[in-house]
Amino acid sequence: MRPGKPLTFGRIGEVPLLRLPGNPVSSMVTFELFVRPVLRRARRAPDTRPAARAGAGLEPIDNPGSRPGYLRGPARARGGAASGARPTGQQGSAILRSHAPGGWAAVVPGDTKIPKGREVDVILLLNDGGVSH
Repeated sequence: MRPGKPLTFGRIGEVPLLRLPGNPVSSMVTFELFVRPVLRRARRAPDTRPAARAGAGLEPIDNPGSRPGYLRGPARARGGAASGARPTGQQGSAILRSHAPGGWAAVVPGDTKIPKGREVDVILLLNDGGVSH
């Protein structure tokens, strides 16, 4: 996935082991996708994160390379559902501004160009700061 390399997920005996990437955006994205669910499960807290929603690309969305991309940016919301998504320019894993203004990520398969107006899956990344948002 991009961002999110390298990521380690495993067990030592019965203890889960999660090692996050060093770049800040990679760490934030992989924390939300992998670590937060483990923490919720350990607390037996319900997963209240909204499921992936479909929204229209508000501009063309390009994910070159073979890895699936979680392209950060703002999404228009209507009634709690994403109605559109637009990545925030450069998406490098060390570029914090790609993560700051949105809280949403368009999930784009590798080697894919999504034209403006075509449906794209969008997930909520940012939360209220608690483990069981």
